[in-house]
Amino acid sequence: MRRTMTRRFPFFVQAPPAQAEKGDDPEGACDRAIVSVTEKADRNERLSRWITFVIIVSSALIPVFVLAGTAGHPFLWGKLAPSLLAAVSAAAAGLLQFERPHERWKLYRGYQRALEDVRFRYHNRLPPYDQGDEDDRRRRLGLTVSEIEAQLHRDWGGLMPASAAVAAATVETGQSSSDGS
Repeated sequence: MRRTMTRRFPFFVQAPPAQAEKGDDPEGACDRAIVSVTEKADRNERLSRWITFVIIVSSALIPVFVLAGTAGHPFLWGKLAPSLLAAVSAAAAGLLQFERPHERWKLYRGYQRALEDVRFRYHNRLPPYDQGDEDDRRRRLGLTVSEIEAQLHRDWGGLMPASAAVAAATVETGQSSSDGS
């Protein structure tokens, strides 16, 4: 489905590669997982930096345009341009809060480093991959990669608030403001 959508609508982002494929060996799964989380970390890093840049620049330009409005064209430079900049800044801040790219960047980069560490330990026969025959070492690698991917999924889910928590926060906010607090 996603690939079809990507062909018809090129602005849709193609899904990242699967972290493991049927019949894949543990080393291939580890390498694929590293590529996947690296791409996600890089995307969130870029998004985080760009959104922050847009907020800073648009916010900083508001007083400049207000001042420019005193020199001429007061509606255009003193009202319209600053309000558009404020709207851009607010929309970017909303996107930053909704997407949470800083947190996702940190999460994915941490898991990238953890998987790279596992791969390094495996290739250099460092604990826990220093004992046993090759099949035993590969099974341990596969188990470790699988556990790391499962933990990544659980941690990623923790970045999204549960709908019940959002509803409870909304109710609490509404009650405290109606009590005159």
